[in-house]
Amino acid sequence: MPKLMGRQKDMFRVMDKILNSKSSRLFNIIGWSGMGKSALVASILDYIAERGLLKGGSIYFNARNISMCEMFIRNFNQVLISENPSLFGIARERDQVKNEPIKTLESILSKISIIEGDIVLVIDNAEELIISERNDFCMLISMMLTRVSQLKILLTSQRPLQKTFEFKEEKIILSNLSNCQSANLFREVMARRLEQEEINNL
Repeated sequence: MPKLMGRQKDMFRVMDKILNSKSSRLFNIIGWSGMGKSALVASILDYIAERGLLKGGSIYFNARNISMCEMFIRNFNQVLISENPSLFGIARERDQVKNEPIKTLESILSKISIIEGDIVLVIDNAEELIISERNDFCMLISMMLTRVSQLKILLTSQRPLQKTFEFKEEKIILSNLSNCQSANLFREVMARRLEQEEINNL
């Protein structure tokens, strides 16, 4: 598991919600750029995988620099199929991947829906989709959650969806690190050892 500095409490707080919430299947970790959202979800996924806490497993997708739902769907399909080639084996289906992204996504979701146990889909860095195509993105999220009853979705973003639809968005706001945590983090990542006087001045 990658070393997570200053966010261990947040990690266990988010994991508890994902694994135990009975009222929500959609979670959004919200915080400014550089606050450690991506490192947090990477640590969560590693921790869950190492301990087998999710029977159905997890899927990770980085949506950075994607501002259109169509592009999201195409890239998402490609990532899932390249990592799980058995999902699509014959040439006709491969042509469908290229030419019919919505049908391809529906096929992927139907295959995922027969997996036993809860599955977590992480969509990291979703803010551009939320800014540019909030309504379409919410409809897409809703479709995924409807098609796959054991699916839970964990977003990271700088902003909430702020859209009322059938699935409740549980917002998890990341707070700034304390001065002490920031100083410890700075010391951890420094390439050279700090002198005591420098530490005292942090």
